[in-house]
Amino acid sequence: MQSVAVKPKASSTDTENPAVVDKPAATSQNSSHFASLRAIRKWKHVVTIVLFVIWGTIILFLHGLAAQRAKHYEVVGCRAVTRPWFSNGKEPCSSLVYDCHARNTTSPDDSSFDKLDVVALATLAIAHCPELDMPRDFQRLENLMMLHLYNSTIVKWDAESSVSDTAHTRMLSVLVGKTQMTEFPEGLLQPLPASLLSVQFSETNLTKLPDDLYMRWHAMAMIAFENGDLTEIPYQMFFSPVYTLSFAGNKIETLPTLAMMPPGMIIPELNLENNPLRELPAALMAPDPFVMSINAQNTSLSAMPAWIKTNTKVVWAYDTPFCATPVTDPTLAYQ
Repeated sequence: MQSVAVKPKASSTDTENPAVVDKPAATSQNSSHFASLRAIRKWKHVVTIVLFVIWGTIILFLHGLAAQRAKHYEVVGCRAVTRPWFSNGKEPCSSLVYDCHARNTTSPDDSSFDKLDVVALATLAIAHCPELDMPRDFQRLENLMMLHLYNSTIVKWDAESSVSDTAHTRMLSVLVGKTQMTEFPEGLLQPLPASLLSVQFSETNLTKLPDDLYMRWHAMAMIAFENGDLTEIPYQMFFSPVYTLSFAGNKIETLPTLAMMPPGMIIPELNLENNPLRELPAALMAPDPFVMSINAQNTSLSAMPAWIKTNTKVVWAYDTPFCATPVTDPTLAYQ
């Protein structure tokens, strides 16, 4: 008889309790894994610090170079020198006053702005020039935002040196103050930049205005001809799409052209203060033009026409004969 060895049947206890893993080996593997993670994090931290140090060193180096270059800039009349990290060899001035008296010249010429970084220049004032001939080079100043002419005499400002919609796409404001001219500058009668918000003339010798400005100039925040010698205003000026239209401080005694405002025209602010203004037109030709606010302070107005009650919202009339007497009309008193 042969004997056969039989493997004993596994008990329920053996099935429910699996073999125990070698704990020291597993712990060793986990420790090695965590050590690797700590090493990676440590090196990432070190690399980050090194990169920041390198980047900071580069910035300090570039700033030092810019400051060193700035010591050698000699831009006469510059009010704000910039310090770009990367130089194109030109002098970076963001605000320049070209003073003809200080430079012993009568006008800037086509070489006056050659040394300037035209990308940096944002504001330009031309002052004390007895024979101002606006140079063609003016159209190279592509980033100009403000132009100010002061205490000068314009002898030539033509289309080739104009404020241009293609050359000055960032222009916001043009101011002409205490300046003499024989005619309205041609340089401001060309297509203007769409960005332009205001054109202001103050203390000039202009006695008349072009009658087609409303077609040449786009909608703006302000058009002003103040403290001058104007005695009359072309009726076309009241066609201009503008928020504030100012003729303050001129020599206007009557304003019949205001009656010719086109139907539906709205002027938010009309400034007529400090004029010897004796009367406003008795009636408007169209029934529905509207002037939201009229400033007639310090004028000679002694009466208000009837349309003031229906075609305006606010009338400022301080220091006028009209306000020197009691106002009996409650509507006018409210306005």
